[in-house]
Amino acid sequence: TSARKRFMEAKPLPYVANHSQKQSTDYLTDESLICPTPLFRHWYDWHMASAPRPQPFMAMLAAIPTFGIMMGNLYRGPTGLKANPYIVCLADTGEGKDWPRRMGKHLLKSCGRANCIGADVWGSDSGVERELSENNELLWYIDELNPFLRDIKNPNCPAYKNNIVTYMLTMSGGLAHDGKSLKDGEATIKIADPMPSIFACAQPDEFFQMLDDRLVANGFVNRNLIFLGHWIRRVEYGRKPKMLEECMPPELVKHYEDASKSVVNNAAMICGVRKKLFRYTISKEAIEFDKFMHDSCETLRLASSMNRDSTGKNIVVRSQEKTYRLAMIHAWSKDHTKKVIEADSLEWAWRLCKISDDFIISRCLGSKPVDGKYELNMEHMHKVIKRTGVDGVSRSDLVKRCKMPSEMFFDILRMLQVAGLIKEEEGKNGKGLRYIALDTPETEVNYTSITAKSTQTEAP
Repeated sequence: TSARKRFMEAKPLPYVANHSQKQSTDYLTDESLICPTPLFRHWYDWHMASAPRPQPFMAMLAAIPTFGIMMGNLYRGPTGLKANPYIVCLADTGEGKDWPRRMGKHLLKSCGRANCIGADVWGSDSGVERELSENNELLWYIDELNPFLRDIKNPNCPAYKNNIVTYMLTMSGGLAHDGKSLKDGEATIKIADPMPSIFACAQPDEFFQMLDDRLVANGFVNRNLIFLGHWIRRVEYGRKPKMLEECMPPELVKHYEDASKSVVNNAAMICGVRKKLFRYTISKEAIEFDKFMHDSCETLRLASSMNRDSTGKNIVVRSQEKTYRLAMIHAWSKDHTKKVIEADSLEWAWRLCKISDDFIISRCLGSKPVDGKYELNMEHMHKVIKRTGVDGVSRSDLVKRCKMPSEMFFDILRMLQVAGLIKEEEGKNGKGLRYIALDTPETEVNYTSITAKSTQTEAP
């Protein structure tokens, strides 16, 4: 298909990015991303008519979890996931990051879903539990996420914030949760079939300072789609903004009402609870693209697994999961009567996930230092592995023989593998994984060129 052809030619995720090469920001004004369906177009027109400082791309990002929470708990993706993405958008103070959140809240209130709006901050773990116990479909429009991330990165993080992270991790997939209400003493809070969703904002400078391998490996960050916002000067449009309430398109509420009627008419009511689930399937036209997406994730996962501490691996394992969530929302916004994900939905969702993954990985890894220490340690590690012959050496023995920082150890190990100097394979007689040197030409190995090349290499 044309979608698959375009993505076969697309640039792969850069697992070792270079800060000197700025990431393209053409997507910020790409109308095919911002207005992929008529429903998103209505949202865009509403934003441009009312926002004092328009943020069209951020507005589209706010629409995604808002539409997802409007879909509710009865919809499932091809793998059983719900439409509850976690999205973080970065923008400085005064750049209009508050407006998309106000739009989402106003739309949910207009649709009678005000009970789905969570607090602006996470004040306590018991508060989060209580909110979800009162309504298991909940969307938090977080005003400023940086203080929360700063605390969970700290080894002395308050226990309640670690608990909140645990809740967001376990309940993102819909796992039931049992907790205790502090207010009611020992009374147990039961949250069945939870559907938490997040749209958070953060200031980019502080966020970039905190964003590193450790924070991403936490598990919470790599479940988020993270983007950089861009605001447009109102003077370019030559008109004053209207009031938020007076220019909201009625089509947004009508789409939700029509979808709700369809759900009620088709769902079996058992003891006052809707039991039928609406599972989205992949259309025949989209199966080829879906296979390509799956193969791409597998290729990138294998490429990043060369380095056991790789940030890339933590990100990629979630790419397909996040793509399905977005594709399901796109399909619902296009036609709520069809429970089919078509190629255009997958393509749009995959493009957004690639933008987010590239962004996070490039900010986390950056350029690895090219200095004498890397070269000398690489030469020493290579010689140690060559001396072990055909039997190879285990990682634990290699760590003992090569005294160096953990991050440098895994970086050099990956570089030697990519350069084709060593390989990793299963040892004989159940000895576990071992590293074995490969036959190399008689010419002397240039470790300097290997190190320099690795700082600009992309995943295959």
